[in-house]
Amino acid sequence: MPLLFAYGSLQQEDVQWSALGRLLEGEPDELRGFERSVGRTGQGNVVFTGREDSRVPGTLYEITDAELVAADAYEQRDQYKRIAVTLSSGKQAWLYVDGSVAIRDAVASDAHAIAQLVTQLGYPTAVTLMEPRLRRMLALSHHRIVVAESSGAVIGVAGACVDHGVELDTYGRITALAVDEKWRGTGVGRLLVEQVERWCRERGADRVTLTSGHHRPESHKFYKAIGYDATGLRFFKRL
Repeated sequence: MPLLFAYGSLQQEDVQWSALGRLLEGEPDELRGFERSVGRTGQGNVVFTGREDSRVPGTLYEITDAELVAADAYEQRDQYKRIAVTLSSGKQAWLYVDGSVAIRDAVASDAHAIAQLVTQLGYPTAVTLMEPRLRRMLALSHHRIVVAESSGAVIGVAGACVDHGVELDTYGRITALAVDEKWRGTGVGRLLVEQVERWCRERGADRVTLTSGHHRPESHKFYKAIGYDATGLRFFKRL
């Protein structure tokens, strides 16, 4: 049966009766690496910090599949989405967080969050390396870095540049795309790509290119689903 971790209104008896039709029996647990916040709707929320000392207390409930569907309906009224998390007890459970997402330009202070995203992607990157790298790219007029943000937490990043070639005119290139593993499959990647595609188009590009390694079949499915064609191979040589 599904496990659901509640830190807010789903712990209240009146909400359980109205949303699920019964009182739930639960046990105390903690959410690691998150902290309390306020969502864009003004409701209670938690955001990912990645810090071991960040803990959010709450209650873990065992519910039925039908009750999980009912909980989805209750939480989605306030634009909350369901993500999978691992609790302090080691148990995996569902958690509701503010699902509204905003795309904005990256700033230098995003270096820590972007380093974490790039590391998740398989490229271990220390903040001390990301800080000068990000500042350098933000200073380039033909480059743009944007981030996806939900409830004050950066959950995705995309980079693009506009260039000119001998064999073609102005074109855009996606230089980076990473979405927090807890948010993959929710449309965040598509929002990021649409934002940088629009930026490239506004600067005269009539096409956008990107590269994706052979070891990323899920990424290949994603790119094909949003209109990209696989047209060749990428070659690499370290200097």
